[in-house]
Amino acid sequence: MATNAEKEMAENLDKLRADIAELSATVKTLVSDTVGAQSELKKKLDETARHAAAAGESILHGAAEKGNEALHSAAQQASHKLDEIEVKISRNPFTAVLIALGLGFVFGLMNRR
Repeated sequence: MATNAEKEMAENLDKLRADIAELSATVKTLVSDTVGAQSELKKKLDETARHAAAAGESILHGAAEKGNEALHSAAQQASHKLDEIEVKISRNPFTAVLIALGLGFVFGLMNRR
């Protein structure tokens, strides 16, 4: 016959086995949830990276367009100024020659030193 101590020990052992089984199930659930969370986090991270890359490309494209517009505008202004200078030279050739001689003289003096 089993004594009270043996019965109590058997009951405690059964409770311990049940607690270990419950703990094992909890750990499995926790691991499963962690894997799911990691997968979801990876998806969100990939999506955010794609959005950031698209935004960067958009900004770069906009900057390139602005740069091209500025370059075109500067070229037009330079061309317009050259046309103005050509008109002034053709209207006043003597003045243009005197200005050119004066500038040449000044640059010559500056290079002599």
